[in-house]
Amino acid sequence: MYQLSFSFALANIYIGIGKEDKWSMTHSLRYKTSQYLLGTLDTQGEYLWRDVFPGLSVNIGHYTVNYMGRELEMPPKEIELLHFLASHPGMVFTREQLLEQVWGYEGFYGDIRNVDVTVCRLREKIEEDDANPVYILTKWGVGYYLKG
Repeated sequence: MYQLSFSFALANIYIGIGKEDKWSMTHSLRYKTSQYLLGTLDTQGEYLWRDVFPGLSVNIGHYTVNYMGRELEMPPKEIELLHFLASHPGMVFTREQLLEQVWGYEGFYGDIRNVDVTVCRLREKIEEDDANPVYILTKWGVGYYLKG
């Protein structure tokens, strides 16, 4: 017999089913619910829309970026990179990892500076001072990350 319980706290929904599953289900659903509030899921469970920071959101489903109520013009790779970084706030990615995850290049041996150029162009569009970025940051000697 299943026991279903609901409780609401800080916009998270906790659901536990049964005795043995209660912790894992509660933990999993609490995480999924809080993450769902950040965006819209597609059919594979990926988020189409994300708030990057207050005033900036990216919708990978429509390939649009909105900044302070207006749509920014960006090439697809810039939008994909922004969405990827927003999906992993605070995580540092090497150029090679970004080429693999965003560009789809596995074992890429070409010019990894493509990532640098794309990050630079993104910063020009979303940072107030692209020479002193606040949102898309560099971890020297490692790679790039979105401030979490």
